[in-house]
Amino acid sequence: MTRSLLTLTIAAGAWLLASAADAQASSHLRAAEEAYLDVDFERVRSRALEALRGGGLTPPELVRTYELLGVASSALRDNTVARDYFVRMLGIDPDHDLDASVNPEMRDPFLEARGLWAARAGRLRIEVGLDRPTSSLRIQLVDPTDMAQRVRVAARIEGAAEYVTQEHAASVELSTAVTGANSADRVEYYVEVLDMHGNVMLAAGSPFDPRVVGRMRMEGGGGGGSFLEEPVFWLVVAAVAVVAAAVTIGFVVDERSRIGAQTGISFGVP
Repeated sequence: MTRSLLTLTIAAGAWLLASAADAQASSHLRAAEEAYLDVDFERVRSRALEALRGGGLTPPELVRTYELLGVASSALRDNTVARDYFVRMLGIDPDHDLDASVNPEMRDPFLEARGLWAARAGRLRIEVGLDRPTSSLRIQLVDPTDMAQRVRVAARIEGAAEYVTQEHAASVELSTAVTGANSADRVEYYVEVLDMHGNVMLAAGSPFDPRVVGRMRMEGGGGGGSFLEEPVFWLVVAAVAVVAAAVTIGFVVDERSRIGAQTGISFGVP
């Protein structure tokens, strides 16, 4: 019981610290938004930088922070810096557009950033698969922004009460162990790609809405697993192929026999 209480205390303390960091980042972002409404671009850039460096921003908050930094820098005639902020913004969300209130003359750095991304292939994304032989999740990261520093993975066997969370240095391919995944039907997970400040650039799933990998539910339930992994599927495919072949052969033999009887031609006999 003492160990359980200690674990709960540590978990609660970590949650409180994370919540405090998120609240501080959000407060800096709110201050930047207020400065934007006041058309105080020096203060916009200052507060947005505090939000960025404080960490804990969600992907939409991070995109908005870069937008504010880009707009403020453009308004202050620092177009090169503005373009770089817009490049980062579009690297996270390629479909994002500027706030309609931004003056046309302040949009040139944004248009330059969009042109740079148009000439660059790929977009920020992750792909997750289940590797049963090693009882782990395989994660592939595509990061054309070169901003990803850490990848946080939380996973649990479907039905388990708690996630096991691990962090890895960002890499094109990485693996995270999941005890029992080699024999479990399905594994629930969520993944977050973090920048150098601990902001979330990309999130797949969440603690309350996890992604799922593994075998498909045969009863028609939801899930993200691949039915191609289920042995029964391949047995059914093989059986259907055999039956189809038998029917085809039977049809051909019957047709040949019928034609042979009518014409006197014998197939397969010299």
